[in-house]
Amino acid sequence: MLNPREGYQFHRSGAGFLWVLAISFLSVSFVLSTLYAKSRIKLFLIFFIYAFSAYFLGSKGIVLDFFLYFLIILWLTKYKKLKYIYIIMLPLVFGIMLYNFFSSAGSTDFKEVFSYFDHYVNATMYYEAYYTNKIDLFYGKVYFSDFWNLVPRGVYPNKPYVFGITHVNEFFFPGAAEETNTPAFGGAVNYFADFGIIGVILFSFINPIKFISYFFLCQLLKNYTYETIVNNSYILLLFILFTAPYFLFYLIFPLNMALFFFISVIILLFNRIILFKKY
Repeated sequence: MLNPREGYQFHRSGAGFLWVLAISFLSVSFVLSTLYAKSRIKLFLIFFIYAFSAYFLGSKGIVLDFFLYFLIILWLTKYKKLKYIYIIMLPLVFGIMLYNFFSSAGSTDFKEVFSYFDHYVNATMYYEAYYTNKIDLFYGKVYFSDFWNLVPRGVYPNKPYVFGITHVNEFFFPGAAEETNTPAFGGAVNYFADFGIIGVILFSFINPIKFISYFFLCQLLKNYTYETIVNNSYILLLFILFTAPYFLFYLIFPLNMALFFFISVIILLFNRIILFKKY
């Protein structure tokens, strides 16, 4: 509790599925609470309560994602002082992120902070190694081994620590995966690592969720209003799927769709009960 970042980094082994469920349910609850808040005061209070709760789940970007979603809600509800909220609260959010980092790093060196956001530096390191023939393609090993995500370590303790993109991690950071400390690689390294440029094109086009999400967000910006979302259960579900912060995080198909279907059924049944009582 005193050091959520350390718990997230080193103590999730065997309980990762509980973390995924916790953040997904917290995210859905946050979205529904903000959409149906009856006043501005309640809306801001809801944000602070949920952001405070999300902080204890340890991920370095979680509070930032909750804040960005909060900006979406303020924009949807036509809040006139949105730019002031952005100017005032964004430094506060980054302050929380820095505190989270320093508490786990045990240091106040800002050089370490900037080195921590090294996604694209790591990607550059990978591409340099590939184009100088230091690392070969994995020919599907990254993609297919990623299905180990479907198996909770608590159910199968012998689940390998190196699977999916961590095959690339293991080349550059041997043993880091087993310590549940896996530096991220930015861009499309997870696609490129299997089949090169062909893999980037192939895996991008067989990811329909990405295209559907882009389409929905475009429709949201053009056509959907706050009233449309709160009064149409199916639009509400799409809104949750594509805007809820950290929703279904770490889950891959079909587990992500199974959990989304389960939550959708609960929401639809709950809305029908409310309508039945109302009329």
